[in-house]
Amino acid sequence: MLKRAIVLASIVVCWGLCAEEPAGIPAPKPKVASVTFGDVGRVEFEPAGAGLTLRYTLDGSTPTSKSAAYCTPIRVASTLTLKAALFQADAHNGPAVTVECKRDEAGRASLPGEKGPAGTTGTEAGTTRPTAAINVDWSEVPELAEWATRAQKDAEDYYPTIAEKLRSDGFTPPRQIMLVFKKDPKGIAWATGATITYGDEWIKKHPQDTGTTVHELTHVIQSYRSRKCPGWLTEGIADWIRWFNWEPQEKRPRPNPKTAKYNNSYQDSGAFLAFLEKTYDKEIVTKINAALRGNTYSDALFQQLTGKDLPTLGQEFSDSLNKK
Repeated sequence: MLKRAIVLASIVVCWGLCAEEPAGIPAPKPKVASVTFGDVGRVEFEPAGAGLTLRYTLDGSTPTSKSAAYCTPIRVASTLTLKAALFQADAHNGPAVTVECKRDEAGRASLPGEKGPAGTTGTEAGTTRPTAAINVDWSEVPELAEWATRAQKDAEDYYPTIAEKLRSDGFTPPRQIMLVFKKDPKGIAWATGATITYGDEWIKKHPQDTGTTVHELTHVIQSYRSRKCPGWLTEGIADWIRWFNWEPQEKRPRPNPKTAKYNNSYQDSGAFLAFLEKTYDKEIVTKINAALRGNTYSDALFQQLTGKDLPTLGQEFSDSLNKK
């Protein structure tokens, strides 16, 4: 019994020693202790030492080995508490530091649908087009750093346009967005909440497919909450944004007249929406998006907006392809 007690005591002591953070991991060094900004602020840190990765959170929680890695200056779009710590490869970490970030409400730009300083909306008020705070984590696949940096810039540049085209009353799109790059042999890219995740193998095989970012960013801004939203419209709007607004005209898809249908999703549905925009109403996608987001959509909306039901419009779309 005594021998067993000694063994147990030794295990407890060993566990306590092993659980201690290893000595020598320093605290990260932010270039400023706090930041005040009007639209999007940036927080920079001094380079981490060899073998260390800086990880951070934006909700005031203590960073863990699963938290986002610092790859570019951290963008922030709201008043928040940023915490950061340095981690070794074995997940041990040093002490965390805090950077307080404060948005100056008087100095920021307004988003579409959001009330500005004088009671105007972002569309009415703005001479400044606000950008989103888009951060990037390529730590798992550092060889994609150049592609990821371009994706970050594309997202920052085109975010205001998507937000405007998909505006709706009383809705403010997410502005704190993360792009994460993973080792994934099968996945292309997907949006979950305000995070876009990319699979590395697709990017390596299709390095010119930069429009993927615009498509997934559209899903972030759509923010549809209802399962009743037709998938063909959700994906069709995202491809309408990408192929018929962002991509150059010479790259626009040309649906096959023999197989294309308005509800095939992706490029076919994007082309259908572009057809309706040109033929009936230049604001039709904005109106459809508002109904989807507000959970008021039904197929009858097409009759209300164009005077024709969806099957008839689908046939007109198919006929238009045969004329080209």
